[in-house]
Amino acid sequence: MIFRHRIAFKLAVSAVAIALLVSALFGVVQVWSDYSSERDNTHSVVEQLLNAYEPAAQRAIHNLDERLASEVTSGLLTYPFLVSAEIQDELGNQLGYSERVPGKIRSSWALERLTDRLSETRYPIAITGAAEQGYLILEVDHHKALQPVVDRTGETLTIATLRAITLVGLFFLVYHWQVTRPLIALSQQFRDMDPSKPTGIKLQAGRSHQEDELGDLANSAQRFVVTVQRLLLERDVAEQELRRSSERIQYLAFHDPLTDLPNRNRMLENLDAAIVSAREQDQFCVLMFVDLDNFKTINDSLGHPAGDHILRQVAARLQRQVGEKDSLARMGGDEFVLCLCNIASSQKEALQVAEARAVFVRQALSVPIWFQGHRLTLSASVGIALFPDGNLQPSDLIRNADIAMYAAKTQGKNTHELFQQHMTDEASRRMLLENDLRTALDEEQFFLVYQPQIEMETGALMGVEALIRWRHPTRGTVSPMAFIPALEATGLIKGVGEWVLQEACKTVRYWKDHGLWQDHMQIGINVSANQFQDANLIHSVDAALQRAGIPGRSVDLEITESMLIESIDDTIERMRSMRELGITFSIDDFGTGYSSLAYLKQLPVDVIKIDQSFIQDIINDPSDAAIVEAIIAVAGHLGLTTIAEGVEKQDQLEFLSKAGCQRYQGYLYSPPLVRDDINDMLASHKTGSGSSSGSA
Repeated sequence: MIFRHRIAFKLAVSAVAIALLVSALFGVVQVWSDYSSERDNTHSVVEQLLNAYEPAAQRAIHNLDERLASEVTSGLLTYPFLVSAEIQDELGNQLGYSERVPGKIRSSWALERLTDRLSETRYPIAITGAAEQGYLILEVDHHKALQPVVDRTGETLTIATLRAITLVGLFFLVYHWQVTRPLIALSQQFRDMDPSKPTGIKLQAGRSHQEDELGDLANSAQRFVVTVQRLLLERDVAEQELRRSSERIQYLAFHDPLTDLPNRNRMLENLDAAIVSAREQDQFCVLMFVDLDNFKTINDSLGHPAGDHILRQVAARLQRQVGEKDSLARMGGDEFVLCLCNIASSQKEALQVAEARAVFVRQALSVPIWFQGHRLTLSASVGIALFPDGNLQPSDLIRNADIAMYAAKTQGKNTHELFQQHMTDEASRRMLLENDLRTALDEEQFFLVYQPQIEMETGALMGVEALIRWRHPTRGTVSPMAFIPALEATGLIKGVGEWVLQEACKTVRYWKDHGLWQDHMQIGINVSANQFQDANLIHSVDAALQRAGIPGRSVDLEITESMLIESIDDTIERMRSMRELGITFSIDDFGTGYSSLAYLKQLPVDVIKIDQSFIQDIINDPSDAAIVEAIIAVAGHLGLTTIAEGVEKQDQLEFLSKAGCQRYQGYLYSPPLVRDDINDMLASHKTGSGSSSGSA
């Protein structure tokens, strides 16, 4: 081993550095104490001189005795740190003066910066029987007075440094002898051992180290070697067992290794048998397709161990719903299929049983699951298909139940739906839509429009909200309401959200380059739940800002209430990390979700956007009016800005202004516009010609 890589050498280097630092610190403290003491001593001597010479100076001034005054000043100069002395009468006339030329001294760098060399001080001398007073003027050579400190400084620091280095050297030798040498010997023994070839040699740290840490290390290493040898032996035994148990492999071909449930292959076989049995006995069966809601969020936030634990718990709970004739399988991911055989002789009765069993299944899965201190509450969407149904094959039945499950997802999750034939058509349309969306981003069919956000009081344009649109090659412009849910369901929302972020930042760069964007303006960018939960979001935001060359304060990320209540601690941490980039946050569609005021107080948000559903009937509906006023009041108390969405009428604007809402957006001022159409509006606000209401 190279000497500089050894622990003793690294420890010595560290110890020398620390010792030098500590000795230097204590040396500086000692020098400063010496300097302060010497300075105080000089002041004390000067005070004593004044007390001693003051009577003579009083007589000289009272009698205007120049000879006596000269004797006093000459006497004062016997002290080497005094450069000159002067006595003046009450009129400022000089009665006596003595001086010496300051000699050369060995001054130090520190002393030069701590104090000026020469200073002059006037001391008043009272005159007996008169209201006036004369003066004794002394000029002190501080460097001369503090010269002893300078002389002692070098000696003090040198001794402290030598003492520290000596101690470190001794410590290094002791450490090398007591630790490094036996550790090297122990390491060499360990390297010489081959766990696959037991020799009976025992690791030794030396007799003097049998009871200390090195001895414990040797014993631990010995146990490790023994364990490795045992494991190698067990591996050989296991390989033999594996060859004898062919094949277990056959079992795994039809079972899920995580939950030990039958897999898709076995379920297809069981369904085939269930269909034959149902037809022979003229009975109806139920197939339920169970999918966990928001499982990916838990899996991503807490890791795969948490996800595996949840899946095993779910499997155990579903297993308790299975009778002797029924079967259960894990299809993959968080999807399970439950087959209830021969439950009724009529379709109506079968539907009733299916509804009841679906409720039982969802209730069983809603009981919280604990994992490493986390209380996890699940819900499930369930799709139901009855069979026999014509000549449908097992794979067709699973597909129908899957389609019904997706319909339950679209109904808000945590519910169940019975398969109906029209769902097949909807599934086909959904598949076509998803296929079109997969090519829309590659073929640049998406584009952004921008809706102005106006300040109530001044009518100033404070920013814009970026909104995505889809120009389909055959269907024309498609409403976001038609394709955003599909983007969310397919996971394409992350890629599209990344494009929106990049495009919006590029647009701000364009406006800045053309002098249309002002420093106080912000662009609002909507972030989806899937996108917000992505750990790479902060890097995506930072990259978009860097690539466009715009400051973070130009961007306001808009998130919905539902995103805030899931993993609140992780949400707050992620928001604070992004706020370090300078961006701000708005809660979009406020009032439509389920977040509490307690969460709102914790979250680092800046803006509350009042959902347009409350604005539309704010004049005629007292409930909407009360809700809006309450939101504005809460935001005001929390120091948050409010923006009303969907303002279309003048009386709505007037109501919001009186209620204290600061900003608004909507068709009353302007619909969303493409970039080129909004340029003139930005230019007009730059020159101060903006209007607080009316169409732009």
